[in-house]
Amino acid sequence: GATPPAKTTGTNLDAFTEAQDSKRFNGRKITLQVRDAEIGDVLRLIGEASGFNMVISEEVKGLITLSLVDVPWDQALDVVLHTKGLGAERNNNILRILTLASLTLEKQSELRAKRAVEANAPRVTKVFQVSYAKPAELKTILTTFGNGSGSAVGGSSSGSGADSSVPVASIQVDERTNSVIVED
Repeated sequence: GATPPAKTTGTNLDAFTEAQDSKRFNGRKITLQVRDAEIGDVLRLIGEASGFNMVISEEVKGLITLSLVDVPWDQALDVVLHTKGLGAERNNNILRILTLASLTLEKQSELRAKRAVEANAPRVTKVFQVSYAKPAELKTILTTFGNGSGSAVGGSSSGSGADSSVPVASIQVDERTNSVIVED
């Protein structure tokens, strides 16, 4: 038979992603019986049976022996990934397969890059007029809520220097105008 259309492919990937979390597999049943087969070839067979796109990292190597009869394709894929210490990441209608160590390093690198972008983002200063509270009390609440150290009252800032890579919000009080000034 012909391969299902791309719309079905997305649905298959959705089903696989959900099945990995719930461990309830309901994909089309397949039979895989191989001895000492290359892991990449087995993954490609599962990809063809499921009808979705798959990219396999060059570091995914080794042999595997399987005897799976009438097993949902999503369960077969999950078992192969866990058996060989592999991880899968969905990117739209493509499933990337790589070692768990590489996937972990990639995610940590993405997180560091995201934090660096946030740390270098321009800071914005806003002045909030306070009508029914004392600004000094609000500063205490905002500092606690923001989990930051804030600056000393009156405009002189005191940098704690605990983690210089993450800028801390500066919260100041202007008693003359009954305002709270926040820089973040």
